[in-house]
Amino acid sequence: MKIKLPIVYYNWVRGQEDIVIGTPEWQEWLATRKSFNYQDASGSFTCKQRNNGSWIAQRTVHNRKRQVYIGTTLTLENLQQARQK
Repeated sequence: MKIKLPIVYYNWVRGQEDIVIGTPEWQEWLATRKSFNYQDASGSFTCKQRNNGSWIAQRTVHNRKRQVYIGTTLTLENLQQARQK
């Protein structure tokens, strides 16, 4: 059974529009998550937290898993940069 992950759409959490990337609410929300889906008009990926606290972006392209290191801080800018890679 697949687990339905929360969706971060552009710069806010879908279904919880008061949580915007970069705010204290965003940091509190992240502290309770190990993964979520990020989406915008250009694409999407799954964002996962590693054991060392850093984050990676994962997506599948032509049946091959792609992974991009994001860093320890999740900002709108570095999420968008990860999507472009």
